[in-house]
Amino acid sequence: MSDESGRYTAEHTVMDKDLEIRELKHLLEVKDNRIKELEEINESHQKLNGELRQEIVQLKSPDYPKSEVDYTINAGSTADVIGIDESEDEFTEQLSFKFNQE
Repeated sequence: MSDESGRYTAEHTVMDKDLEIRELKHLLEVKDNRIKELEEINESHQKLNGELRQEIVQLKSPDYPKSEVDYTINAGSTADVIGIDESEDEFTEQLSFKFNQE
């Protein structure tokens, strides 16, 4: 009887470990896929960074005609930033009020 219970326990221990191994393999695959995605994103950002640096060098060069440079700011994006600043200020005030009450 004790042999059977020991074997039963051993079998379940092995089954549990197999399940853990499968879960860990799955998590490893998920992490590998995420790493590949992030490497692709990083590569595209590096390419964009290189292009922007080349544009900056062109704009700084004395031969580049200054009349072609567009210095305008999009009003829609400025309004969005102002709205974000106000909401952050409100949030900070709420936090400080709660902190002072405690």
